[in-house]
Amino acid sequence: MTTQALVTCLEELIGLHESLWQLARDKTDVLVRNQVDELNRLVNKETQSIRKIAEWESKRKEAVADFLKQKGFRPDPAITMTELSKLVSDREEKRRLQELQGALQDIAARIQATNERNKRLIEHSLEFVELSLDLLTAPEADEMVYQDPRSSQQSGKRVVRFDTKA
Repeated sequence: MTTQALVTCLEELIGLHESLWQLARDKTDVLVRNQVDELNRLVNKETQSIRKIAEWESKRKEAVADFLKQKGFRPDPAITMTELSKLVSDREEKRRLQELQGALQDIAARIQATNERNKRLIEHSLEFVELSLDLLTAPEADEMVYQDPRSSQQSGKRVVRFDTKA
């Protein structure tokens, strides 16, 4: 039996992961420009891509199970591509599977790196927002200097410029 069904699934998964990587790179640009509406649109597209990847991943598992059955093995959902390629006798098919495995690992690493960069951008943005809120809700400059608590009429009172509970 050939591995054509598995190759087709892997090629499709690589294409979907490539588009997911492009969305992640687009998100980086949108995060830098602070375009929230565009970010929401990209997140929706990303969700759709992830659904398609899940569908093709299911098809890939079916193709692996069929391949294992035809080779006389019990289907094992935990089998790796390396283990699977050892069961392929045709050199060209084995080479193609290993090539696709490498491509899929490469694109997954690129997605992970881009998502990590986006995560850091979001964290920095949140830190900036927190700093801005702290500046808006900071006590008056007079309150930062020590005063005799007995002479202060406003002891315990704090002037709030921004309602943080809203």
